[in-house]
Amino acid sequence: AATVLLRRSERLPLSLHVVERYEPDEARAFIINSWMSRPVLGRIERLIVQSEKSLIDGWIASLCSPMPLLRGLFMRNKARSAPVILPEEILAGERPPALRTLRLHNCLPTWNSPLFSTDLTHLELSLAHVSTQEGMAHLPDIPTFRNILASMTALESLKLVNIFMRLSEDMEHPTPHTFPSTFREFD
Repeated sequence: AATVLLRRSERLPLSLHVVERYEPDEARAFIINSWMSRPVLGRIERLIVQSEKSLIDGWIASLCSPMPLLRGLFMRNKARSAPVILPEEILAGERPPALRTLRLHNCLPTWNSPLFSTDLTHLELSLAHVSTQEGMAHLPDIPTFRNILASMTALESLKLVNIFMRLSEDMEHPTPHTFPSTFREFD
């Protein structure tokens, strides 16, 4: 059914919304491979994946090709445990040129991730909680996060939930960050 739908839609852009509540089975690998094949990834404009940690890993692993049309990416790990760490090689390590909205819930990118596009207008990062030193180790230090934000010259909104920057050893009192003129909302 999915392959017929994809074939009939030819080259039209796609919006894919995945909400997964079930345990993995054999059919699941076929579904992921059909919907997340290289030709399909190149057509996706909006991707939403909501799942438990044990299931979301399969979807993340399939994001191994460039996604030049991707405008919005929303990933929600519904588990309240440790966050899913997105691999550095996500999207084949290429920045998606059209990406404007990035929302990651209980999923953390590496801090040099290609997902931090310079043209992002909306960035939302949230964690269910940060309770251990190990959890804090995945968070960026202030200079790293400031460099990420400084590269986003079109940023309009920033939402951070349980994302705490670590002080670097040489930083006692960080100075306030200056956002671009396009910036409108911090939550």
